[in-house]
Amino acid sequence: MIAKNLIKETILSNRAFILDSVSKIVPRAAAEVAAPGKTVILYGIRRSGKTFILYDIFQRNSDAVLYMDFEDDRLTGFTAADFPTVQDAFLGLRPETAGRVVYLFDEIQHVEYPPV
Repeated sequence: MIAKNLIKETILSNRAFILDSVSKIVPRAAAEVAAPGKTVILYGIRRSGKTFILYDIFQRNSDAVLYMDFEDDRLTGFTAADFPTVQDAFLGLRPETAGRVVYLFDEIQHVEYPPV
């Protein structure tokens, strides 16, 4: 299990990076496809701009968006069982977003899932 304080630190540092360090992003039409209550999977070849589409979505809606990059070394060992902790950590930081959070998970293939 990943500690909640480490997840909070990751959430806050990702937010700061995207809002302060990511330069102007060319708006993408794909950023408009998400609908409330729906899951959207963004896939494509390596280095095709998927992460920057996520950054664009984040910058447009940063008040209620959580972004996590599972290539982050701090999240090594993250498992499917840690997702409730992510939600708790984010709502602890931004309780006013309850019920309307948009979750952006980058490189989610690095999350360990139990065998099926």
